[in-house]
Amino acid sequence: MDLIRKQFRAAKKILITTHVGPDADGVGCAIALQELLIDMGISVSCIEILLHDEIPENIRFLDKRMSVKKVVNSDFEKFFDTVVILDVGTLDRIGNIAKFVTPKTTLIHFDHHISREKLTHFAMITEDASSTAEVLYNWIRLCKLSVNQIACEALYAALIHDTGNFLYNNVTVETLQFAQFLKNLHFDAENISRRVLYNKSFATLKLLGIALSRLKLSSDGLASTYLMLKDIEEVKAHYNDTDPIIEVLNNLENAKIILFLKEKEPNVFKASIRTKEYDVESISRDFGGGGHIKAAGFTTSKPIYEVVSIVSEKFKEQLRGKRV
Repeated sequence: MDLIRKQFRAAKKILITTHVGPDADGVGCAIALQELLIDMGISVSCIEILLHDEIPENIRFLDKRMSVKKVVNSDFEKFFDTVVILDVGTLDRIGNIAKFVTPKTTLIHFDHHISREKLTHFAMITEDASSTAEVLYNWIRLCKLSVNQIACEALYAALIHDTGNFLYNNVTVETLQFAQFLKNLHFDAENISRRVLYNKSFATLKLLGIALSRLKLSSDGLASTYLMLKDIEEVKAHYNDTDPIIEVLNNLENAKIILFLKEKEPNVFKASIRTKEYDVESISRDFGGGGHIKAAGFTTSKPIYEVVSIVSEKFKEQLRGKRV
């Protein structure tokens, strides 16, 4: 792990990024890593956090330095000798940020996703970790690095996002030890939990109402619904306002798999799938996506009815087999 620290110290220009449709785990880790690097003596001017998409509104408060930016055309003129990818299983998941990766780029990878390709020169990947934040914490612990207040809050936001505030089965003894480490640094955990997980914008609730009006539940337990671009436009919402909806839908009683489709651009849909018992990562992989066994996603240009049909057939195959 010391090799990663050595690479950071040798780097002249560092880019930190995460997946398209960024969430609290990816962005929280990016913010925390920037703080760790600054505390290691690396100038803030040598570090940039660039994303394919805008930072979600509910986690913008974590970005105390206002460092997290959506990439713009002028950024592509820059050269980064070191690129850090966080919370990503495949390089295509970082969107147009992949343009910064050249044969001269040193890649560093922190992740907890199921990965089927070697992405980087230096990597810390723990597939059974609760979150990328927990993986980053293990690196912090091994390197005996200090964690400042900004990094602490960002890591806690990342942790509660990917554990559902410690609700999910991915919480282990090691996860709780990580949480204890953060809590010992003293911060307002309740405020962070509310802002990251529970506070919903007016636009999100309006969109939720539309999604619920279209919700269907099959006899075998597949729940599905969708939102179109015109729905988002009509309630004067932003695309990111749709992000919390899948977790609300995941509370549906008797639903075994939840499929939520949202139109990202004309005739292109971002799909989120959740389950408590089955394997939605393999279903997402069939569409070119991925994620975790019980929480995954993909992007598709197939019509809604066709996506629902394919997911339904894949689900029925699992029903004939074994649960996760």
